[in-house]
Order: sequence, then structure tokens, then C-alpha cells
Amino acid sequence: MADLIGGAAIGLIFSELYKGVENLIEKTKKFSPHLKAIKATVDSLKPVIDQIEEQNKELNLSNEETEKLKRIISDGIKLVGDCSKNPKWWYRKASYTDKITDLDEALKRQLEILKAQGLRDGKETLIRVTEIKKLINQLQASLLQASCLLLVLIIFLILVSRVMFSVPGGVREKQLATSSASVPGGGIILSRPAWLQLGYFVVWLFGKLLAYAVSGVFVCMFILGSNVVAWKLFKISIDWVSPA
Repeated sequence: MADLIGGAAIGLIFSELYKGVENLIEKTKKFSPHLKAIKATVDSLKPVIDQIEEQNKELNLSNEETEKLKRIISDGIKLVGDCSKNPKWWYRKASYTDKITDLDEALKRQLEILKAQGLRDGKETLIRVTEIKKLINQLQASLLQASCLLLVLIIFLILVSRVMFSVPGGVREKQLATSSASVPGGGIILSRPAWLQLGYFVVWLFGKLLAYAVSGVFVCMFILGSNVVAWKLFKISIDWVSPA
């Protein structure tokens, strides 16, 4: 019996005690104050134990916190079994009455302990969730700031590239007039220094990579539940990456 109880789940042996108390009440045909008290305590413990078992099962945790309660319930099962053997006179004996009272008090103490532990665990969980939310908000704010800086850098590069590599109108007309390199269809190739073309390509490529990087950051921010501003900035970056 002890080996069976030691390896059983807390809910299983508690159900055995619960049934034993109910059967004992039915057999005695008298609802003594002691039986009523222990029945009320058992009724109060049942939802707490069910909750502990469910949480431990979901979190894959052991039942170490209920080991003492298991021992008390084990003693209670034995006591109820002894009382059931003599249902007509067990409650007249002071020894059995004292044992039932002690069992009730022990169960009540465990009930208060479990409730206090549940309240403490709930507060700890709330604190951790709050800390995680703060970290997420800080991360989102940092990502938004970094994205805004990248956008400013892209705009700066675009403006610089237009100023550095644009051909003034007078120079363009002169190149058109003096260019001897013709292409089929009457087109004209404007000759530019190789370093200028390479520089333009490098700036263009760098700007594109930055735009794609910013777009990726905005996607992450949107997935993490960022605000409407991030979505608008994301649309702007997409327009820059793939202009109409």
C-alpha cells in the first residue's frame, strides 16, 4: 500500500481519501462535527490539487511540492480505513477522534501553504511577463530608431549620388554635339570616366543593400507587433527599392 501511494500521482491518492471519507459518512449514518470538518477540508483541497496536477503535467514538472501532502493523505487513507472497519463505534473513541482532528488540521495547513505558494508563483510569473514585455518594447524602440537612421542614410546617399554623378545641362549638350559614338537607331553613348561609372555603381549598390536591409528590419518589427509608423516606413522603403 505504501509503495503504491508513494509512486502514485497526488490526484489519485487524494481521490482515494475523498471516496473513503464519503463512504465513512454513509456507513456511520451520522454527520459528526469531525467528519463534516474533514469533508469540508477535502472539498477545499480538491480544486487546488487538480490545478497543481494540471500545471505540473503541462510544464513537465515533478510533484515535489506535494510530497508532504501525499504523506498526510496516505496516513488519512489508513485512518479512514481503520475507522471503516468499525463504523458503529469508532467515533466514540477519543483516540480516533483526536486522529481525525489532527488529520483535518494537517490538511488545512497544507491547503494554506499551497494557496500561498500559488499566489507567490502567480506574482513571480506576472513579474517575469512584465519584464519580458519591457524588453520587447525596448527592442522594438531600438529597431525603430536604427531603421530611421538607416532611412536617413539612404536618403543622404541618394541626394549625394544625384549631385555627384548628375551631368549638367550645358555639359550634356556639348557631349551630344561632340560625341562620335553612335548606336543603332540614332542613339548616342555619352562617354564617362571609368572611375565615375564605378563610383556610381558602388553608391547605387550600397543604397540598394541598405534599402533591402531596412525592409527586412521593418518586416521583423511588423511581425513583433510594431506600430503603424513602422508599417508606413516599410512601405516607403519598398517604394525606394522598387520604384515605379
